[in-house]
Amino acid sequence: EEPVKRKILPIAPALSPTFSVMSYNVLADVNVIDNGQYRYTPKWALPFSYRFQNIVKEIEFYNPDIVCLQEVDHDDEIAKYFESKGYGSEFSPRGGRFPEGCQTLYKTDKFTLVDIERIRFNQIVEEYGVNKRDYKRSNIAQALVFQMNGFNFPLLLGNTHLYWDPSYEYVKVAQAHYLMHYLDSIKKKHKTDFPTVLCGDFNSNPTSRVYELIVRGLPKERAKRKDVLLHTHNSKLVSSYKCRNDPPTNFSSVFTGTLDYIFYSKQNLSLTSLLEEATKEFPPLQKYSACPNPAMPS
Repeated sequence: EEPVKRKILPIAPALSPTFSVMSYNVLADVNVIDNGQYRYTPKWALPFSYRFQNIVKEIEFYNPDIVCLQEVDHDDEIAKYFESKGYGSEFSPRGGRFPEGCQTLYKTDKFTLVDIERIRFNQIVEEYGVNKRDYKRSNIAQALVFQMNGFNFPLLLGNTHLYWDPSYEYVKVAQAHYLMHYLDSIKKKHKTDFPTVLCGDFNSNPTSRVYELIVRGLPKERAKRKDVLLHTHNSKLVSSYKCRNDPPTNFSSVFTGTLDYIFYSKQNLSLTSLLEEATKEFPPLQKYSACPNPAMPS
């Protein structure tokens, strides 16, 4: 089945230069463990060999300048395909027993990669002096510094996937805290207050302390029992879909809600358009009730 083609919603007039960003958790093959939660969809629609075709169709249809992917376990295949379409690729594996990671694709005719940092949240154990049992989760992020070709326009881009478990919010708060301060340190290293875009699967809803930490610098509630020592960061961002009330990004058989975001620095970037959000009224969701399905690969 063909993917649904969503509309582009205009938000504000565009000023030059412009660029487009897509964030996409593509659902690692290794995480498609069918314990009955995929009863709603045909089995042939689950392997990556099928889903990859529709992921490619979606990316090619929307034609973004930058693509931030999470849960990638076929990075060579993705890199090879998109390099033939004019994209550069950077992959950062989670490591350990997790054979997946984050991958960023970028159009090489539009951007030159200046710097890349691979951020491992297991460093929290050492740097924050917290216990390994709770905080060693092998989640990661990438931070890439780009120069836009033909313009004096640098960009700091983050791509991440935070820990999944809802009962470990304090781990996600620590990971988000570490990430935001790492972005601050990259700005100091380059002596530049970069325009910043942060994409990913944050496994956190819009009322969470993770979301609040990213947009405010600190969450209001700070004295949670297992919190790391939080101090404010200087890269306060805004969710690009806030103007659409941060609509759901996850439609699984057990959960519908917002976990994925594209944040940006409002002081030096302006939002010009958005991809129309998915809703339960979408024909594939009406037909199959959840994702992945034959038309929605993740």
